[in-house]
Amino acid sequence: MMAYAYINALVFSGRRLIVPSLPYALGTGGVIAGYSVTDGVRLSGAPIAYTV
Repeated sequence: MMAYAYINALVFSGRRLIVPSLPYALGTGGVIAGYSVTDGVRLSGAPIAYTV
């Protein structure tokens, strides 16, 4: 929640958004999300139940 508030403060404070770094940030988030889902499916023992 604090990270969300900090990012919003930066975005709405009038500073410019650095667009060249955006793909790296999205890529990092995608890798983390993919790993979290993959690890959760592995640990759940029931992959279909995990995805529903």
